Amino acid sequence: MRSSQAITILGHHDNRDIQLVFRLYQNADEVVAGFDIDCAACYYNFEDKQVYVTPRCQLALNTRCNVLNQTRRSTTYGQRLVKYAQRGFGIVVPGFSRNFLLAEAVPIAGKFTYKGENLHMRTSHEDLYLQSMIEI
Repeated sequence: MRSSQAITILGHHDNRDIQLVFRLYQNADEVVAGFDIDCAACYYNFEDKQVYVTPRCQLALNTRCNVLNQTRRSTTYGQRLVKYAQRGFGIVVPGFSRNFLLAEAVPIAGKFTYKGENLHMRTSHEDLYLQSMIEI
């Protein structure tokens, strides 16, 4: 599959896709510094045949958890967190307490009002994301 920004090679045997992104960087470290999901912040160097990981990637691989980072959010960030949650990586939410009843705090479906101000409609991705946080 090809878009204006990348080529995706669909994996057949192990169901893992490979994506080649068309963007110029000064070096590989600059590339992985922009990755928003902790466990994916790594790369393979074909010249020296070594895998390099960032400290946050190493922590994610060791703990099987990605840390929610609000500064890295994009339109697809939640979807990718859920994708890795389905692959066995938990989602760590800094400051989140298990004593807080998330399921009751955020209604499951439809529109709801927050402090009488904002109207929001939860999407199916948000439902799956919130459910994965509950199950951690």
